[in-house]
Amino acid sequence: MIVINIGFIGLGKMGFNFVSNLVKHGHTVVGYDINETLVEAIKGEGAQGVSTLQDLYTALPEKRVLWLMIPAGPLIDIVMEQLLAIMQAGDVVIDGGNSHYKDSLAWRFSGHLGRRRLFVHGPGG
Repeated sequence: MIVINIGFIGLGKMGFNFVSNLVKHGHTVVGYDINETLVEAIKGEGAQGVSTLQDLYTALPEKRVLWLMIPAGPLIDIVMEQLLAIMQAGDVVIDGGNSHYKDSLAWRFSGHLGRRRLFVHGPGG
């Protein structure tokens, strides 16, 4: 079995269950949410919980995979801006939330990602 290391941003109902399932299948997951109660709860599922995006990022090996499971709208832009400040070439962001595919495409082709050799994938995009 191939074991993946993945950072999960957003531990609401969908995100929490994704992380729990990944851990149950032997994968290594670092979880972050603005709700510290959810971060503590995910630790009980066997994931590593962290309190900042920076902590999540540094807890993962290079060529990081970051999965966003947060609501569509301005929060995606805020989180993406924060991630862009710390991401390195080869990192991957998966927007697994309910973003409109055009918003994911806007990030993919905005120039911010391509110039730094970062990759983003979103639903329908």
